[in-house]
Amino acid sequence: MDSRKLKMVQRKRMRQVRSQKMAKRSASLATLLLSSWGGGYPAAVHSLSPSRHGQRYIPRVGEIIGGRHSSFTAGSSSSTTALPCQLLGMNAAHPTSFSFSFRGFARRGGITDVHSDGWGLAFYEGRGLRTFHDSASASESVVARMVEEYPVKTVNMLAHIRYATAGEVCLENVHPFQREMWGIIWCFAHNGDVPLFKSKLKTAHAWIGDVPGERVYSPVGDTDSEAIFCALLNALKAKF
Repeated sequence: MDSRKLKMVQRKRMRQVRSQKMAKRSASLATLLLSSWGGGYPAAVHSLSPSRHGQRYIPRVGEIIGGRHSSFTAGSSSSTTALPCQLLGMNAAHPTSFSFSFRGFARRGGITDVHSDGWGLAFYEGRGLRTFHDSASASESVVARMVEEYPVKTVNMLAHIRYATAGEVCLENVHPFQREMWGIIWCFAHNGDVPLFKSKLKTAHAWIGDVPGERVYSPVGDTDSEAIFCALLNALKAKF
């Protein structure tokens, strides 16, 4: 192998190592924050980033499962107690269509299940993130019907159907949420309740060294999920 190819391989490996380290840090930080907010309830945190420079997508995903439910399957309720919301995710090595899976998932938003308080879907096209949101149920949404027929393939997708337990049923409270940080568009969807997040919010922000007037990210809606997302990003911004 000549020196030029060797340097390219070394740079690629360094990018992979950095991404893996960031994933571990994000997951660890998410675990600490969710624990401080009563994260004994089932919760899943997903943050996805698109591929860079045409390289294969390297996931930056933190997933925290805890509390009474020992297992979690995106898009289904396998536990003895129904989960408040449901998630459908895809992470593929090659661009893949999600239309068939999403069609069945959308029916759970009011037809085959009770999750009818809005829905959202996000997928990456290169480094850009395309999103669809509707406060109507996925089973009745005209936008959802359009997405089902949308001729697109992607390597990573995240969808969410909501059963509201915190916050109003409105467009600004529909998952997935998105923010930009470090030149990457981060996408987040959360399943479950974090009942102590309001009472513990000040403590958590003090722990990460966050001053309210200096927060970079603030929630638009009134869900605990979006508040967690913004707090995680503020913590990552402050620490790294």
